[in-house]
Amino acid sequence: FKTLATDSNGKCKFKVSNAPGSYKLNISSQSASIIKTLTVKHLLTLKSVTVKKSAKKLVLTATLGKINKKYLKNKKITFKVNGKTYSAKTNSKGVATVKIKLTKKGTFKYTAKFAGDATYKAVSKTNKIKVK
Repeated sequence: FKTLATDSNGKCKFKVSNAPGSYKLNISSQSASIIKTLTVKHLLTLKSVTVKKSAKKLVLTATLGKINKKYLKNKKITFKVNGKTYSAKTNSKGVATVKIKLTKKGTFKYTAKFAGDATYKAVSKTNKIKVK
């Protein structure tokens, strides 16, 4: 619970630093009460990848979300697959891409990590790779 005061325009602001998810806000004043839903989205998105071993190369992508309707570009993202670390910077659309050589069949986990900076918090996410 937090009590906020309004500015000269009748608006109040607060920073959200919660984990991704959906939260209910109960906004009330002396004359009215409103319940709104706030959705906090994950900054980093990954996709599960399935390839055949004959493909020889695997392409992993990680996307940073839009902030204030702009993509986050030139941000470093590190990928960790089977103990090996790869890194890439995001392009103008917020997408970082890494190509990896395939060695054997199986299901593997990979982790993409955005280290954060002065403005954004660090975030990491894990997903699966299937090599048939």
